[in-house]
Amino acid sequence: MTRSQPIYRTNSTDLQFHEEDQKDADIVFRDMYNIFKERAFYLKEHQNHTDGKLKPRVRLMRKTLSDSQGLQISCLATGFYPRHINLTLFRDGQPVEDDLITGGQILPNGDGTYQMRKSLVISEEELREEHKYNCTMKHLNLETKLDIQYGKEKKKKCHNRFNNKNIFISL
Repeated sequence: MTRSQPIYRTNSTDLQFHEEDQKDADIVFRDMYNIFKERAFYLKEHQNHTDGKLKPRVRLMRKTLSDSQGLQISCLATGFYPRHINLTLFRDGQPVEDDLITGGQILPNGDGTYQMRKSLVISEEELREEHKYNCTMKHLNLETKLDIQYGKEKKKKCHNRFNNKNIFISL
């Protein structure tokens, strides 16, 4: 028995089709390679950025509420790493009950750091009572807790660009 015919037959259109498939596959694999290369670079840079510990920046903000005739104070800690943080709002030296606070979730920033915001709505009646409010934050990168106050007794004054109100920071 002689083999005069190949086991696999192809014609010129099949060969042309396979060449086009090969070109498409080359493009796809080249694109995938470039994407993986970029991701690997990003992950390496991200790891270098977050290997250290980053201290949080903290702001106590005030927003006047039109519907309830009160205001909302928010304590925002942002730019910290690692993600574990303790942020507490106080009224007259006592922690505000959790059911009165909104927020509190730790959320990622786009740069590998994290943020947390806690807010409290203060009614007109509570405003007349002139309670003292403060936000206390503890983070791994701070040797002591950071205390930011809103109320009558303040130690250090700084200007808040939000609503042109004053915010006072105690360190």
